[in-house]
Amino acid sequence: MTTNIAIDPEKLAQIMAIKPFKSKREIVDVALETYLRLLRRQEALSLKGSKIWQGDLEQMRID
Repeated sequence: MTTNIAIDPEKLAQIMAIKPFKSKREIVDVALETYLRLLRRQEALSLKGSKIWQGDLEQMRID
């Protein structure tokens, strides 16, 4: 899917100074992947202590 977006050139320059990428598209792809991992991690952490999972871990280890 092709999408046109405006990207802050200063931020691109800062990113390229830290880690050179082959293209702007690669920077955007990596940024999206990184953000998605962050969101999934936050979602998983929000479940901590919520007792959504129910089961007998000891029994599962025996089986």
